[in-house]
Amino acid sequence: MHVRFVVRSLILRGIPLSAAGMFAAATLFAEIDLPAAVQSALANLPVMFGAWASAFYAGKRLRRGGILCGIYTSLLLSGGWYFFAGCHAGFGFPLCIVLALPCGIWGGITGVNRPAPAVRRRIHAAARILKSASLSTSHAAAVRRTSRNHPR
Repeated sequence: MHVRFVVRSLILRGIPLSAAGMFAAATLFAEIDLPAAVQSALANLPVMFGAWASAFYAGKRLRRGGILCGIYTSLLLSGGWYFFAGCHAGFGFPLCIVLALPCGIWGGITGVNRPAPAVRRRIHAAARILKSASLSTSHAAAVRRTSRNHPR
């Protein structure tokens, strides 16, 4: 298990996605007065989505260990949000972990089982120019051959 990919997936996918969700939830909380249980559930949704996204990315990059990727990302993301943002409204940290763990594990498993991307061959610029030049010369030669065989 490469911790480097897990941390990179948290930085690139999990934290930005969950931060955007937290800002959206905070905007919603400022506009609408909701009960504490609903606020707790809505505050945990961004952590769940962030855990899924970061575990999916890490599992897709590593191509193995999806369950461990999900566990690591969900624990690190939940712990990070608890440390930096404080306790969520309502049930707090245990509910955040209980909700984020299945989402992280699911994201890791789907990332590992995702089909591998097709390898695209890259052609250098010089090879592309030579290829197009050879096509144009072969096309011109074909036209000359056909015009000799079929006079007008």
